Amino acid sequence: MNIDVSKYNVLFVDDEIQVLKAIKRGVHLEKYNKFFALSGKEALKIVDEKDISLIVTDMKMPEMDGLKLLKEVHERDNRIIKIILSGYTNSTQIIATINSLNIYKFILKPWDLKSELKPLIISGLNKYVSEEDNQINIKVAENKNELFRKLVNENKNSLLNIENDFKKVSKLNKMALNYCYFLGLLLKDGKLSTLRFKEELNFVEEFISSYIGKLPRKGFNFDLSIIKKKVEKRLMHRNAKNNDKHPILEVIDKINDNTKLKEIDMNILYLFIILIVENFYNINNDSIIKFLVSYKDDNIILILKFDSIKDVDDTRNNTLYIMLNTLADMMNVKLKLNLKKENRRIITLVKRIENEED
Repeated sequence: MNIDVSKYNVLFVDDEIQVLKAIKRGVHLEKYNKFFALSGKEALKIVDEKDISLIVTDMKMPEMDGLKLLKEVHERDNRIIKIILSGYTNSTQIIATINSLNIYKFILKPWDLKSELKPLIISGLNKYVSEEDNQINIKVAENKNELFRKLVNENKNSLLNIENDFKKVSKLNKMALNYCYFLGLLLKDGKLSTLRFKEELNFVEEFISSYIGKLPRKGFNFDLSIIKKKVEKRLMHRNAKNNDKHPILEVIDKINDNTKLKEIDMNILYLFIILIVENFYNINNDSIIKFLVSYKDDNIILILKFDSIKDVDDTRNNTLYIMLNTLADMMNVKLKLNLKKENRRIITLVKRIENEED
């Protein structure tokens, strides 16, 4: 992660003035803001006055040792990244200290400023920024939930529809938070770059915002002709510069009574199809998207057939699959994706008929 370290403050604490001077000389060219303290008391005063992001402290100091200092720092702001410099070799004490205060790193003396301490400070600041970003993402999700709760209170006349919308938004937000946590683990383990991490979060964020922006929704009976018109209108708008030629959605309806499908939310089904069309497949102006609706084994079956699968990376593939599963769950249907075969894929949504148990 490349961050602007000049925005962040780092505090160094050691009761030996020569050691502190040596650290000061060694880091004077670093771009982060540097503060120095000869005692725990002096360090706490700086923590109270400055927005400290990372603290590096000696363990053995008079009056207030490093452990007591970091306990005080932790109580003031548990986000501050903590690094300890120590001559202690008692592994039990080291482990107990690290676990009790969530200490980032423990460096044993003699330590090397250039090869050990300076790189750790940069990685510690990266960790601080990463955790800060995660808190922002969580706060954004919480704010959205709060806004939606207000929406519920302000629309009492359509309470039933709004309650249903709220449940669906909650599912989307739950999916987003869980997936954010999963991506965070990949990022932490070095299996995902910061750029891809942010790209996937933005992708999910924009999709959820698009859905919420169309709320509240009004209920209506399931009608495949409406789905057909909505999807083709979207595709036509996207291909407006190509002589009004656009892909065709071919609907094959093998069920005479579509009222059996009335519990499926057409708006979500529309989003489901658009998510696939715009992100999974290379749809060109001559494409025909087949949408088959049939009845089999007491199940209503909706099948989408596409050609020309896009070459998406595994991370985006996982993101899309999780989002599609969430949308399927919001429609109370089961999602089945078959394996790629001859550059085609069949997506099946299965819903039992009314009054039948899943």
